[in-house]
Amino acid sequence: MKNKNTKPELRMYFLVMYNLSPIQQGIQALHAIVEYFLKHWKDKEFWRWALRYKTVIVLNGGTSNKGHHSEYGESKQLGSMENHFQTLKTNKIKCAAFYEPDLNHSCSAIAFLVDERVFNKKDYPDFESPNPKLF
Repeated sequence: MKNKNTKPELRMYFLVMYNLSPIQQGIQALHAIVEYFLKHWKDKEFWRWALRYKTVIVLNGGTSNKGHHSEYGESKQLGSMENHFQTLKTNKIKCAAFYEPDLNHSCSAIAFLVDERVFNKKDYPDFESPNPKLF
């Protein structure tokens, strides 16, 4: 177990649409971190991550139905990207999404910051995620 006076390590996670090329996934993640910065630039944890850690993890977020139109009208079913974004917000996890204009305004990337309790099971074996499906 870590020293309780030590601040936990931070990582910036990105969920990106599954059907993008690797370079596009990286670009969309960059767009999302700009959105995150614009929304949370006063957050001390963001600055601690940016100045000390800078570690990023890019994950497959699945599909996006934002902006999906067909001859039958706009889709009412949310894609997994929209569901992930809603889950993060519901669990009060600071996050930001980017909607790519060149992809019909699809939710192409989501950025969120987590501390090591989520990813360091060795030092935090008893930590329970607010949403086990997400972490």
